[in-house]
Amino acid sequence: PVDDHFWFAHALVAEAVLQQLLGRERRRLHERALIALEAQPEPDHASLARHAAGAGHFEQVVPIAHVGARRYLEHGASFQALRLAGHALEEAPDDVELLRVATDAAWRLDFLTEALVYGRRWRTVAATDLDRVEAQRFIARLLHEQAPDVERDAALDELIQLAESLPPGIARGRSYGAVAQIMMLADRGEEAVAWADRALDAARADDDAWLAAQAMVEHASAFVQRRTQATAAAELRLAYEASRAVGDKVLACRALNNLLSLVVAHSAQADAIRAELRALTASAGFDKLGAPILAFRDADAAFGRGDSRAFRNAIAEAEQYAGEWSAERVSLISYRAELALEEGRPKAALELLDEMGEGGACRADFRREVPAARLFAAGQLGDPRIAADAWSTLLASPTPPNAPYSLPSVVQMVDTALVAGIPPRRVRDELLDRWLDGHPSQRDAVRHTEGLLRLAEGHPEDAVGELRAVLETPADELTRPVIASLRLSLGAALLATGDRAAALAAVRQVVAEDLVDWPGWRRDRAEALLRRLEGSSSRSEGELTPREREVAALIAEGLTNGQLAERLYISPKTAAVHVSNILMKLGLSGRAEVAAWAVRHGVVLQPN
Repeated sequence: PVDDHFWFAHALVAEAVLQQLLGRERRRLHERALIALEAQPEPDHASLARHAAGAGHFEQVVPIAHVGARRYLEHGASFQALRLAGHALEEAPDDVELLRVATDAAWRLDFLTEALVYGRRWRTVAATDLDRVEAQRFIARLLHEQAPDVERDAALDELIQLAESLPPGIARGRSYGAVAQIMMLADRGEEAVAWADRALDAARADDDAWLAAQAMVEHASAFVQRRTQATAAAELRLAYEASRAVGDKVLACRALNNLLSLVVAHSAQADAIRAELRALTASAGFDKLGAPILAFRDADAAFGRGDSRAFRNAIAEAEQYAGEWSAERVSLISYRAELALEEGRPKAALELLDEMGEGGACRADFRREVPAARLFAAGQLGDPRIAADAWSTLLASPTPPNAPYSLPSVVQMVDTALVAGIPPRRVRDELLDRWLDGHPSQRDAVRHTEGLLRLAEGHPEDAVGELRAVLETPADELTRPVIASLRLSLGAALLATGDRAAALAAVRQVVAEDLVDWPGWRRDRAEALLRRLEGSSSRSEGELTPREREVAALIAEGLTNGQLAERLYISPKTAAVHVSNILMKLGLSGRAEVAAWAVRHGVVLQPN
């Protein structure tokens, strides 16, 4: 035992000496690396900080991070900026400059909880009025994105009190711009414009070019109803150019993103803006406005063009980035519900809408879109109770903003309301006359829905004239699925007047052009009318053999070709042939569309 104790103590001493020698050698290596890096014309600041800490020169870490973290952020390397600032904050936890960079970088990366922690600490230790304003602006913005409205509004009230207490100067002007931004985000458009005007006046007085650009972005983004889309779009383009001129890529990204809301989503102009925004968000390290938001923008464009596969792919892309119960997550659920409705799966859509919960009440557009979607589902289900509840909720919701999507949205609301059994008179009086009263798109909405209403009222001759007038040269804002619904109603009206040939031509155009890439309830409805007009069973479920119907039912259960083969005691090659035949006969493009078709048509496995 004495020998064991001796050798154990000896081993511990030897290990301690070895580690000390190794530690000294490591420090020498870090020293040499630090000297070499400092001699470089463009040093890597993250490496500089790491080697300074490794060499024991901890006092150098914070000065290195002051320069490097800001430079990383300016060059769009948000993650490197956050990592370097966070490392240096371990040495100087109350350093204002590092907290400023860490808050901004974490926000750009969509690390909202982390950003809020840094932002609140920044606000606590801020020594200047300008820092207090900027920190409070970030706090209010972050609370808008991840907390109930009441918390955001409390932070906004603090920002307003700060603005009113400051003496004339740059800090006060910046506080006006900060209030304008939060007002705009909170859908308080008129107040946002008023604060933005105050910020613009302050920017001129203080010769603050950055504030002028920011105020222009907030002013143009407020989407108040008294301004035309063209005016707001022109303002946002000017704001974008001003943002680029002052070198603020994040501000420029915001201007472009908001400009997209004023441009027809499926237009060539929108395609160009999305490409420009995609490149700019990447160069700014603005991840939160990059992939997830642009995926939703891509989905809007795909819907407008009637491209089901691109629509589904865009939603799948957004799925990869939407955080749990973030604003993007709520948007994702909304898009998935829309996809379910288009595929004719109303029960699934209602489940998704219920899943949104309070998140669906966090923004004005959700408060409008959720009851509109529930009305859509009620029409497919033939459920008058859901329809009545959704209708009353819709009428109590905010009207759409003055944006291109307003017209197709209202046309679809009218169409689905009529399908859901809401009387035409109520649709006219309650939705078009009262709810839309004073809205810039009210006149266009009335003109585009008059044919639908006249048909529902039993006046097909009048309906033909009204529908032909809007379909002769469809408005650019109308999406392909909405155009298809209008044209299908024209076919029904023509058939009711006895003009079978014209009705057949209209419905064939729906199937062969409008909805060629958009399977779902709309195409089912069009093909049913086409079969009636042609007296045939083209593309009907009757074309499928019993075995193919069985395969379709199994696809709806999610089985792969290999699993189909095992279940049906056939070879994988035979299973693949069955799937190909189903796709060809039904005019579908993939297994997901077959599954949706099977659900819509009630194609299920029978016992035994």
